[in-house]
Amino acid sequence: MKLRKNKMVLVGSAVLWLIPALLIVKAFTLDKGMTPPAEWLNTVVMLNTLMLPCVSGFVVTSLVQKEYQDGTLRNVLTAPVSKTDFPLAKLAVWFFWYLITLVVSLSISLCGYLMLHGGEVSYAAGLLARNGILSFLAGIPVLAVAFRQRKIFYPAVLTALFMAMIQMAGSQVSAEYILPGSICPWTAVAISGMVPVFSGYFGICLASIIVCGILGTFLAVQCFRRQEQ
Repeated sequence: MKLRKNKMVLVGSAVLWLIPALLIVKAFTLDKGMTPPAEWLNTVVMLNTLMLPCVSGFVVTSLVQKEYQDGTLRNVLTAPVSKTDFPLAKLAVWFFWYLITLVVSLSISLCGYLMLHGGEVSYAAGLLARNGILSFLAGIPVLAVAFRQRKIFYPAVLTALFMAMIQMAGSQVSAEYILPGSICPWTAVAISGMVPVFSGYFGICLASIIVCGILGTFLAVQCFRRQEQ
């Protein structure tokens, strides 16, 4: 997989790490450290909601596309072995990159929160971590699009951008539309951070996102298994 040699992986990680760092710099320079804790945290969550699925989509598309361009999939497609293992392995590599990037980004954000406001960070850590993991699960269908498109770059990227915009729209859902918004897995990512964890709405959000992740994994495997050399 050689993640370290993939420029998109390195650039994507750098972008996601730079966002909270720049927010910290802005808070100390332009805002003079006067930004309210809730406002600063909401800004971080909003940018993560937009940028995580976008950058993640670029990365997984780059990983899959490179396999097709280099011709390394030819042996996989012609070998008498299970064609389920490769897409699952690709999903695992994608998640490995995503998890490391998320942990570093989360650490930078929490350091900034402590420097700016001090006090307890468990709520901020839980909110950011939950938002990041659920965003990944909701974005797994992008992998199916990446296998479906093969060497073409744009469909999966546009799909990731579309999902990111829907996630952003979820943060603007009014109270009367929380239930339908919870059923849609992409708006559910944002709504899950707005409702109590032990509420019925959160359960619906979690269920819809998990189903989306399972369905996306199934579709990715099926798209790959139906391909020929």
